[in-house]
Amino acid sequence: MKQISLILMTFWVTSVGSMDKRIVLSEMEGNVLSKEVIDYKICRMELELDYRVDDRVLSRIKRYVTFGKRDTELLLGRAHYYFPIFEHYLRVYGLPEELKYLPMVESGLQPAVKSIVGATGLWQIMDFNAEKYGLLVNKQVDERQDVYKSTEAAVKLLKDLYDQYGEWTLALAAYNAGPGRVNKAIKLSNGGSNFWEIEDFLPKETRMYIPSFVAASYIANYYPQHQIQPSIKPHLEGETRILLVEQPLSFKDVNLLSGISISWLQRLNPGYLSGVIPGNGMHYLVLPADQYQEVRDFLYGGIGVATALPENTLETQYVVLPGDSVISIAERYECDPELIISRNQLEDRSLVVNEQIVLYLNKRFAFNRA
Repeated sequence: MKQISLILMTFWVTSVGSMDKRIVLSEMEGNVLSKEVIDYKICRMELELDYRVDDRVLSRIKRYVTFGKRDTELLLGRAHYYFPIFEHYLRVYGLPEELKYLPMVESGLQPAVKSIVGATGLWQIMDFNAEKYGLLVNKQVDERQDVYKSTEAAVKLLKDLYDQYGEWTLALAAYNAGPGRVNKAIKLSNGGSNFWEIEDFLPKETRMYIPSFVAASYIANYYPQHQIQPSIKPHLEGETRILLVEQPLSFKDVNLLSGISISWLQRLNPGYLSGVIPGNGMHYLVLPADQYQEVRDFLYGGIGVATALPENTLETQYVVLPGDSVISIAERYECDPELIISRNQLEDRSLVVNEQIVLYLNKRFAFNRA
């Protein structure tokens, strides 16, 4: 059997291009962490930034796949839950999808992490940026720990930085160190136009930032080839739904309504520091999908608006996917976008991934799709 496998592999190697041959042979010889192999694989990812595969990238990848393997499995388990939410906002704002790897570097995908300088959450947002991008931070609530609101704020910040620098390595460096330090480094480097030309004038932490991002991008794409299996914590394993709450509500209330434990609610909603959702605006509550309906019915009396259905339509529930908008859903299911907005009270806000809404399908369309 081993001989047959070797013959098949040899046949395959002879049928591919010269570069592929060298990579395959290198991997067959066990050189999966060689610079040539890593460089080739990252090139295939087509990252939208000017990357380099240097010793810092190789060292960080080696950490992911060797002595840090257990931590990598937990990190990728968290990615299973958080990446679709990141993808949603990146698509909505038209930014490169690989930016979803940034919180792997910033926080290890842990929403309650706080740095020594006060940066908090998955995206490590500072107080002044929280205020600038509309995040509520007080003794009861820290929306930097809310995955949905913090992600939208971070994506807006990244978009602003890209608009300022027109180049992703500089935008990411500014995300980490601040525009002031990046601007100073550009000046000291006599007008450097990317990270690699100004890195000698940046703080030590920021000099590792782009290499760390490249390494995180690599491991998120190629972990199966290193015999790594994501380890998913129970509270991040099942499907969740997001509920928009505009009235005061405590985790104790939710527990009585649905039976969801307070500790489970805190894990899913770390931004509510005292276990209470204040009634001062629109807040997000994340719930397990199979216990969502009880809380939703208590707050809103069921899905949709309690009025007669439009003529020749059928009501169905729909869970918002990454990148969805009212227009894209309406086009996909041949619905009236104005009806989606009015029946789901979307006049003053956008859709949120994992939100459950009501659609009214034309009967002919629904039967043809059945």
